[in-house]
Amino acid sequence: LSIHYQPQVALKTGKVVGVEALLRWNSPIKGRIGPDKFLPIAMEVGMLIPITNWVFSEVCRQQDEWWQAGIQFTMSVNIAIPQFQQEEFVKLIMDIADQYDFPNESIELKMTEQLMLECYFSLFVILSRDLKSNFSVVIWSVFGPGRLGPGTYHEREIDV
Repeated sequence: LSIHYQPQVALKTGKVVGVEALLRWNSPIKGRIGPDKFLPIAMEVGMLIPITNWVFSEVCRQQDEWWQAGIQFTMSVNIAIPQFQQEEFVKLIMDIADQYDFPNESIELKMTEQLMLECYFSLFVILSRDLKSNFSVVIWSVFGPGRLGPGTYHEREIDV
């Protein structure tokens, strides 16, 4: 497993304003395998949470290294549903991030609309408020039939 960092570029300036951490697997036998294939297997064998916790640790380590070198921008990392459902999730990621000197707000935790639905709105709102006091929290959605609209987030006291 390796983490690749995809640049996020401001359209107006063309400058890199952040990166998104993307998990990849290069199998010596099957070559490059996408996360859509290996993450369900990791979940099935009980390795998803250790893998996602490792990813968050590595993202924080890399962010600190870049921050100390003067490369200071936002680092986005996806949060998986099982990771979010851990009993001590907020404490765990705070403990990891607190080992480093970069500002926690420079880490952007990306959560899908699906995560919000599966974790129920009340639990999600409480945890996202705890997270938002320390990190940037982003919910992304594909609006359209069968999806939540922007009004739903306002009704649930979630920033849009």
